[in-house]
Amino acid sequence: MIVGGIIGIGSSYLMRYVINRIRLEYDGLYPVLSIAFVLSIYGLATILNGNGFLAIYLAGLLLGRHDFIHRNSLSSFHDGLAWLMQITMFLVLGLQVFPSRLMSVAPEGLLTAAVLIFIARPVSVFLLTIPTQLTTKEKTFISWVGLRGAAPIILATFTKLSDVELPLPIFELVFFVVLVSVFLQGSTVTLIAKRLELLVSGTEELPHHVQHIEMPRAQLQDYLVQLSVSADAGVVGEQIIDIDLPEDTLIVAIHRGSQVIIPRGGTIIKEDDELLILTDQQHHERTHNLFTQVNYSNSSGVI
Repeated sequence: MIVGGIIGIGSSYLMRYVINRIRLEYDGLYPVLSIAFVLSIYGLATILNGNGFLAIYLAGLLLGRHDFIHRNSLSSFHDGLAWLMQITMFLVLGLQVFPSRLMSVAPEGLLTAAVLIFIARPVSVFLLTIPTQLTTKEKTFISWVGLRGAAPIILATFTKLSDVELPLPIFELVFFVVLVSVFLQGSTVTLIAKRLELLVSGTEELPHHVQHIEMPRAQLQDYLVQLSVSADAGVVGEQIIDIDLPEDTLIVAIHRGSQVIIPRGGTIIKEDDELLILTDQQHHERTHNLFTQVNYSNSSGVI
């Protein structure tokens, strides 16, 4: 686990660096690049006798906490791929189980599922969320939605590949627990959310006074900033993805010579670029300094 953890953490920074720096001719090649990274990380961890699953998990988790080029498209791609793989795993793994064998482990499976659902999961959630600001209702909901899925079944297949004698058919037992979790917890998520008063409908209309707000033109000008990038600005030659823009600040357009560029994460800022920036009044000065002063530190706000 130590080896897998080190490889996963290191790989996350390497992935971010490469994705932000490499220039692929077609956007469709970035998902291919990400898959190549995934296979390489798992393979490297396995060769070094590390935990490949942990390495991949940490790499993805840490990468997702940062901004990188094509983040939205890559997230959507891997989300769809993950669903496809889960469906495939359940189909393939379902062929390894005979219903008659599941009934033989039903007593142990029900007891195990009950302990996981009603004791182990709630205790771990409430202990680990002590430092957070979550309410008791929110912690209770998190405790309930800890569904077991394909990952435990995959890990249970290792017992079939080993020659270790076990007192119980672990694979069938795990499969039974997963089925109980899916049917019991999965089918009641919405019901529990309603009972805990945590269900928020995305179809609710905005209040009448919110729907008809019109922003005055003078106020709109306070949110749009137009400035020219000075030759000695610290951001010259930097990609937008590498610039620590103030919160709620967005570069809307870049006027460069006779061109109007719609910026992306990989767009490089050049001197004399005319930027149209959407920001709030609180960050006007900081945004201006960022593109006009040398070695301006965005994180600390110190010039």
